[in-house]
Amino acid sequence: MTSSDDPAFQKTAADLRRKIGECLDEMKFVYDYGGKATSKTTPPPGTFVISTFLGMGRMNENYYSRFEELWGNLSDHYASISAEAEFPSTIDKANKKSARTYYYSSCGYIETLKAEADAAKVSVAGVSTIQNQTVGGSGMRSKGLPKIQLPSFDGELINWPKFRDTYQSLVHSEESLSPMEKFHYLRTALRGCALSVITHLVLEEANYELAWKAVIDTYDNKRMLASAYLDQLLNFKPIQGTATAESLRVFLAKIADNVSAFNLLNITDKAEFILFHLAIRCLDPSTRDLFEMSHKDVQFPTIELLSKFVRERSLALQLVSNINPMAHSSNSNKTYNHETSKSSFPKPKTPKTKSLLVENKRAPERKASVAYPTCIVCKSEQHHLLSCQQFHQASADQKWNLLKGFTGCFNCLDPLHTVQACKSKWHCRFCPKRHHSSLHRTPVNPNTSLSTLVHTPSPVTQATTSMSLNSATPNVEHIILGTAIAEVMDARGQFQSIRIVIDSGSQNSFVTHKCFNKLGLTMTKAQRKISGIGQTIFEGAKGMSTCIIKPRNSNHPQLKTEVLVVSSITSYLPSVPLPMEVVSMVKGFTLADPCFWKPGPIDFLLGADLFPEALKLKVQVVTSLHGKETS
Repeated sequence: MTSSDDPAFQKTAADLRRKIGECLDEMKFVYDYGGKATSKTTPPPGTFVISTFLGMGRMNENYYSRFEELWGNLSDHYASISAEAEFPSTIDKANKKSARTYYYSSCGYIETLKAEADAAKVSVAGVSTIQNQTVGGSGMRSKGLPKIQLPSFDGELINWPKFRDTYQSLVHSEESLSPMEKFHYLRTALRGCALSVITHLVLEEANYELAWKAVIDTYDNKRMLASAYLDQLLNFKPIQGTATAESLRVFLAKIADNVSAFNLLNITDKAEFILFHLAIRCLDPSTRDLFEMSHKDVQFPTIELLSKFVRERSLALQLVSNINPMAHSSNSNKTYNHETSKSSFPKPKTPKTKSLLVENKRAPERKASVAYPTCIVCKSEQHHLLSCQQFHQASADQKWNLLKGFTGCFNCLDPLHTVQACKSKWHCRFCPKRHHSSLHRTPVNPNTSLSTLVHTPSPVTQATTSMSLNSATPNVEHIILGTAIAEVMDARGQFQSIRIVIDSGSQNSFVTHKCFNKLGLTMTKAQRKISGIGQTIFEGAKGMSTCIIKPRNSNHPQLKTEVLVVSSITSYLPSVPLPMEVVSMVKGFTLADPCFWKPGPIDFLLGADLFPEALKLKVQVVTSLHGKETS
């Protein structure tokens, strides 16, 4: 069994740490240059220094993304031998802290320079700045006073009151500003979805009042603000361990400030609205939508109003389903009495568990106990040939050329034994020869399923790393599992591309640990039981997380869900390259996965929690291989 003292293991770890150090050096160089570009020395930094830093700042994202990728690879390297306790070390933690400092400080320098450049443009255009206007409408010039920065607003409801009050006092209520100047300031201050509220209005003096009214109507809602403040309180994570000055400052910012803002709304019965808010959070989205639509004129609903609505909806659903509760109860009692009359002991109940099992729980043991030599194909990593992406993307003829000099097993592609010593009970599913199906050179019979396995007797059963959910029945139609390229939001609020497989039979969505580390999300303990075929319990979930996923070519919809983090979801999909006649069938269509025919890794399993939302997207119907319609 490989340990952290193994020379090969230490060499790989040292190489990853060296690359991490190189990224840190580049990020520190950008950080130091940013401090020089934003310094307030006399004379100030020249245009060349500022322009050079802004050019370097464009590479800052690449350096940090590379750092996160290497950090994830190093974490997986230690996890492969079950040595998570040895990583990260004190030096590793210090490096990660330095990387974050360099990255976020450099981003702050860039934003500072951009803000100064925008202010200079406004001054050149002859537009009077806010800082030179009267303060509080008193007619007194702000000579000698600090400049007041006009805040921006991106649609985050929590920040609305601060922006509204500041903008009204500095711009909207300032009589010396013309409506056109106010309109300019409003467009400059709004960002993102808040700006989209007024983008349909032409930049004209007469449209300013319409624009400001549109923003007020959208965000100045006491009910929405009250709910947002309460959500901040309910979602706050309790302080763990001994309190520190920083943790208490966070508490004051999240709890005390939101409580004060909630009290400023002057709600008549605060306790009643709090009970209502706690109760409505427990309802399903459909029932909540119906309640809001039917009570849109009520500013602060009560728990009594919600209870009345739920009772009426329950009755309506009961009438629609045409179920008589009394008769149903009576029939149930008769059935129970009939069964219990035969035996005095009740039948045991099968425990209900959630989700679909996608991996055998013995897979981590194999990963931790087997050390593969360097791959003969990619020559860069130590893994099984079935885990090599370059090998999967090659044709059958190319694979035979790549395996020249291969001394392992051509039947299961394991490099640790020969084909004569192979204990696998399977052989090629297209011919009786003892070689892997992906090495078969003759054309595949279209009536043969790619998931069909040919059995040859063998006295020894070999453990596999995953559990197949497709039947092994010959002469069935080939089923292509639905894959797609989507985008998921990382910890920095940016979207990254991932490859997903769609499985409506899974009650939960899953993400691989490697993809989770790349995104940098926060993990919590998994409270759910996971089982699959035969109620087999799966105990390989590392935790849970919350993520936001969207289509790759659109910003909407953005679906938020909880996902379970697992080591891996499945092997490469599809298992072998699909015939070109299948690819030619969908030529000219915009595909969710443009390379669906090429074997590749899966990062995310989209389960039944998101499947109904995915069905709402526009789907084009095409013709299958046998003339049937499919979507």
